[in-house]
Amino acid sequence: MGYRKYTFIALGMLLIILLYNAFVWHFYTQQWFTSSSVHVGDLSRLGYMPDAAHPRKTLVDLPITHKETTNFNLDEKAEIVVIGDSFASGVAGGKNPSFTDYIASQYNKTVLNIGELPSTSNYIETVALLANSGFFKAIGTKIVIIESTQRQLARRFAVLINFDKNESLESIIKIYGINQKLLDYNNSHMPISNLQNNSDDNAAIKHNKITFINNGNFKFAINKIIYLFSDSSPLTNVVIKDLNQSLFSTHMDKKLLNFQRDIYMKDIQDVNNVQKINANLNQLSRILKKENIILAFMPVASKYIIYEPYIINNNLPKDNFFSILNSQSREYALIDTKKILDREMPIKDLYYGDDTHWSYIASDIVISSQEFKELFPKKE
Repeated sequence: MGYRKYTFIALGMLLIILLYNAFVWHFYTQQWFTSSSVHVGDLSRLGYMPDAAHPRKTLVDLPITHKETTNFNLDEKAEIVVIGDSFASGVAGGKNPSFTDYIASQYNKTVLNIGELPSTSNYIETVALLANSGFFKAIGTKIVIIESTQRQLARRFAVLINFDKNESLESIIKIYGINQKLLDYNNSHMPISNLQNNSDDNAAIKHNKITFINNGNFKFAINKIIYLFSDSSPLTNVVIKDLNQSLFSTHMDKKLLNFQRDIYMKDIQDVNNVQKINANLNQLSRILKKENIILAFMPVASKYIIYEPYIINNNLPKDNFFSILNSQSREYALIDTKKILDREMPIKDLYYGDDTHWSYIASDIVISSQEFKELFPKKE
């Protein structure tokens, strides 16, 4: 009798676990762990917060869009070349996710989005190599824009740069997978391969096969309880702060979600690091000026720095990167995204509530700004 009793108890507990997993999976966690045409941001997914989700399908409705190297011909001219991370490649999904399309449409220019070359360590080295190789001259480039999230600035640019790297134009064409059939190069019949971009920011989210029974279902419940008493959880890297007004189109419209790592980035608060970044950009600008090319640097303001003035009783440290950078002597054009977006705030959904990426609203504002327009000669 005792054996049967414990068997029924075990089976009952197993049934409860199965039913719990099925319920949570169906109504909450499935959207985060299965591939779908609807994009949900990392803050909602990794924080196990369905109420923060801003589901969106990718839609591009602008009249002109940017070019990627794999659909670009060398007989075309790309007056503007952009090298950047997930903001340039449109990883966030939603409406017009890449700011490069707004450049192409609003200024009626051919915009080429390129990746970091495997033989270089960062975007600055890639741009220097392309200038040294004659690549920009071959495609008629007038403006080069380097974009980067704040999080990666020190790692990418506050480092020793080799400005003398060079490769043959034929090799670059092969690496980028550019269609060269209309031009007569010595090695015009070489096989073409796609660029291997080594930026983790550009990588698409890959979903492993996850069944409806998984530890994420239990983390969901535990985090629900933890966030009732705290603005952070030891199970996630997501911090929640209360806002003084509704700024997102989600059920958590007065909550700011952010990764802990994006709130205070110590390496870019260091004046020495900012000076290194500035010096490297100045050196690159001097190289490009020899080719009559304008260098524009567009550091993307973190979500936290834009929403910080609207946080209630904020006890988090202040981000001073942009004020430090603005105090430097520059030989390049700075697209100060913080200054531009601060002018428009408060505005709803400037950044996605469930993501660290800005939305199409911010892209439109930045690219339409006077600061961006000044990149182009007045005669145009």
